[in-house]
Formats: sequence, C-alpha cells, structure tokens
Amino acid sequence: WKLSESKKSKSLNIEPVERRSVTIGEFVSAVIDKQYQHMVTQERGVLADKDPEYLHQMRVGSRRLSTALQVFSHAVTLPKAAREKQVRALTKALGALRDLDVQIASVREDYCPRVNSAERKMLAKVLESLDKQRKQAFIEVESILNHPSYEKLKAAYETWLENPQFSS
Repeated sequence: WKLSESKKSKSLNIEPVERRSVTIGEFVSAVIDKQYQHMVTQERGVLADKDPEYLHQMRVGSRRLSTALQVFSHAVTLPKAAREKQVRALTKALGALRDLDVQIASVREDYCPRVNSAERKMLAKVLESLDKQRKQAFIEVESILNHPSYEKLKAAYETWLENPQFSS
C-alpha cells in the first residue's frame, strides 16, 4: 500500500502498490546488505576524524546490523568472522567514542556559554579530561578498523553477500 497526499483536496489516499514477492532469504540478505554497506561506507570518514557524523553513521549502521543479526539469527548461517559478537565489539568501541563526542559538544556548546568565568575554568579542566579520554577512545577505534580481524569481518560479509547461506 502506498500513502499519498492529494494536492487538490489535501486528503490522504491509500493505493495498492504492486510488489514482487520475495523469499525470507532474499529479504534477510537485503537487510543485512543494507546495514553492512551503510556501516562500511563510513569507515574512511571515521578514520579521517574530521566530521563526527561519519562516526555517528557508522555506529548506527553497526547497531542496525547487530540487531538484524539478532532478529534473523535462526535464518542465516554466517562465517565466524561475521557473527554478531564481532559486530558488537565494533559497535561498543564506536559507541564509547561517540558518547565522548556528544559529551564534549554538550560541555562546549551548552554549558560553557552559560557559566561564569570561574566555573568556565573548571569546565576547561573537564574538557581537557574528556579530550584525553577521546584520544584514547579514537586510538581504540582506529586500532579496530586497521586490525586484520576487521578486514576478515568485511571479507566474510562480502563473501556471504555474494552467496548467502541460510539455515533450514
């Protein structure tokens, strides 16, 4: 069904949409492919560390991929390198870095402008500590994304997506 708005009457119309039917396997592999591709296309931007949106989007992709793997765990047969546990480890590292980015932005943009100069000095120390933690978290993410196990994870997905395997 398709929901559309009539330009003349400003009313909503519901119309049937023809769709070809798909197998569960086709559906599952399409979901996994979409989330995997979304995740890996952010990689270069994350490693460049210039725009936090790449990190955010990679984390979103990895979380959605992990969720898809949980939901469809009984339907797919993935190589060991591509299983949910490996994706979750990546998601955890991305999440720690993303959380620090959000905290730093919040302190800089929300709190610093609102406090007096004495308290701003205290917040400068907080920011210094958060920046130090962020450097460590980025080193962790960078290490994961440059590690052979991450390359194995990507290779496992590429292979699986070319020839998806499903359980009975």
